[in-house]
Amino acid sequence: MNGNSSYQKPEPINGFPKFAYAVTEDPDRTGTIYRRFDRLSSRNLLLMESEIAELEYLQDKYDEEDRVRYTPATAKSYSDWATFEKLAKEKNPAGEPLNPQVHERIAALIIDQAKIGEVPFVGAHINPFLSPYTH
Repeated sequence: MNGNSSYQKPEPINGFPKFAYAVTEDPDRTGTIYRRFDRLSSRNLLLMESEIAELEYLQDKYDEEDRVRYTPATAKSYSDWATFEKLAKEKNPAGEPLNPQVHERIAALIIDQAKIGEVPFVGAHINPFLSPYTH
């Protein structure tokens, strides 16, 4: 707050801002009256778990393929994102990926992550990375 200890919060405007202020200023929190949407939340969590289980299966499959087709170049990409990204972007003079295995893998990863990019707090970190692969 710029080091100013005498900062006063402005009076909230009428409507939702004022109501939200009143709810959050209630010291014993008895004014919190929100519906939890348990059934919808549970359903969404189950769907997300299902998607994550599928991604986990695919990741295990990709890891096994990488183990079988081991190369020093791809080995470094297992623990270094910059190397993984570089390998995925390399192309031959005809414009085809030099490392189709890595290219396909990062493309699949990006497509799967696009769903997460729709979540605002995650999307802010992922969306800048998506553009080279989605256009």
